[in-house]
Amino acid sequence: MTIKRRERDYLDDLDNPLLEHGRRLALILLTYVRDLEAVSAYVNDESLDFDREIAEFVDTLKCVNCSKEINIEGSVIYCSEYCQQIAGTIRYVRRGRINQRESEIEFQVGLGDRLNHLPNGGYPARDRLLSKELRETIFKRDNYTCRICGKKAAQQIDHIKGSSNDPTNLQAACSDCNREKAFLNRRLITPEEREAIEKLYFNMAMRIATPFPLLACDDHERWQKTEPKIRGARKKTIKEALNP
Repeated sequence: MTIKRRERDYLDDLDNPLLEHGRRLALILLTYVRDLEAVSAYVNDESLDFDREIAEFVDTLKCVNCSKEINIEGSVIYCSEYCQQIAGTIRYVRRGRINQRESEIEFQVGLGDRLNHLPNGGYPARDRLLSKELRETIFKRDNYTCRICGKKAAQQIDHIKGSSNDPTNLQAACSDCNREKAFLNRRLITPEEREAIEKLYFNMAMRIATPFPLLACDDHERWQKTEPKIRGARKKTIKEALNP
């Protein structure tokens, strides 16, 4: 008698105790997504009225991700970088699933990088934004070599501690060392934080698993063309309000 072996599933990697932390985060979220696929069709069995939702966002100054009022001194699309990164991650996974990339290690690593920063409020991209000139200065100073391992060619600039852009707080780094450092700097989370993360993953997974996008900003196909329209309309509204 021949026993047919079950085809190996990429989610089986979660059983590996040596699995890299970023990929583990990715596979946990993808597990949530798979578990919710069966019920998501009942939650979202018809296409979002995309044009109607866009019209509503054009006429208001609310975050397209969470619907909170936005601060006009910051982004005119999202209330925070946190919301921007959640929406971007959801589109990233929806696109990856359409292209059947869930089992690719490169895709899982990319997803893990995104998820790693969310529990702390998202990656502080605005605070850590570096000019092209400053980046080149740091690369030249460090001889285009990773200062963490001292071996590989540097492709990124690492903030040694915090988000200060002072040159003394910056160093050239290879992508592997920079990613590893980000994961090593994590701390043990409290039970309350774990509960919040599980809730976040559940909510993200529901928006990923549904056949059609639940929000306009979840639509990986149309959002790239739509966002500039909302941005332009809102900037016009703000300008008119400030200069009646």
